[in-house]
Amino acid sequence: MRQSKRIFAAALALAGLAGLTARPLEAASSPRQFNINIQNGQPAAPAPDTAALMEKARQDSSARASKARQDSLSLADARRQLDIERSKRSEMENQLLTTGLLVLDAVYFETGRTEISINSKPYLDMLAKMLTKYPKLQIEVDGHTDNVGGDVYNQNLSEGRAKAVQSYLISQAPDLNGRLAAKGFGESSPKADNRTAEGRTLNRRTELRVLNKEALDEYNRFSGSGGTAPAPTGAPAPGSHAAGSAE
Repeated sequence: MRQSKRIFAAALALAGLAGLTARPLEAASSPRQFNINIQNGQPAAPAPDTAALMEKARQDSSARASKARQDSLSLADARRQLDIERSKRSEMENQLLTTGLLVLDAVYFETGRTEISINSKPYLDMLAKMLTKYPKLQIEVDGHTDNVGGDVYNQNLSEGRAKAVQSYLISQAPDLNGRLAAKGFGESSPKADNRTAEGRTLNRRTELRVLNKEALDEYNRFSGSGGTAPAPTGAPAPGSHAAGSAE
C-alpha cells in the first residue's frame, strides 16, 4: 500500500515536471505576432493616423482655393488693364489690331518717285511710335500701284516706296528693325477699277499688313475693339498723290 502511494506521488511529480517544460516550449514555438512592415531592410514608418490625413487634405484644399482666388484676381486685373489700354487706342491702332491691315492714307510720294513727301513724316512718326507698343507683331509694308505704266516699272516703283516707308519707320523707331519687312506688288492687287481716276487713286497705296495674325489674339483676347482707318491728316502737296505710279 505504501509502495503504491510512493509510485502515485512519483507519477504526479513527473506529470507536473512535464507540464512545466511543455509550456515554455509551446510558447517558444508560437511567438507573439507583430505587424512590422520592412522596407529596404528597415522598419517602415507607421501609417499616419486619420486626423493627420484629414488635416493635410484640408490644407491642400485651402491652398488650391487661395490660388484660384489669386488667379481670378489676376485675370480680372489683366482685363481691366487691357480695357484701359483699348480706351486709349487711336482709330489707326484699332484698324490694325482688328483686321491685321492698315492702309497708310496719309503717306504721299511725288509722281513716279520713291521719296516720301515731307507732309507724310508727322504721320509716319506717329505710326512708328504706335508700332513699338505691340512688339510681338511681325509686319510687312506693302507697296501697290495702278496700271499706268509697264509691269516692270510699276513693280520696281512699288518696291521702292515700300522700302522707303520701312526705312523711315525704322529710323524713327529702331526697335522695329527685324520685325518690319517690305514688299512690292506693282499693279497685281488692285482694290478698285483702274479704268476710273478714283479707282486708280485707291490702287496707288502703301499698307501695313500683319504677317503673324495669331499674335493679334493676345491684344484682343478679352473684348472686341472696332474702328476704321483714320482719315488723311492733310491734303497731298501739289503734284503729289498717295503711294502711286505715274499717271
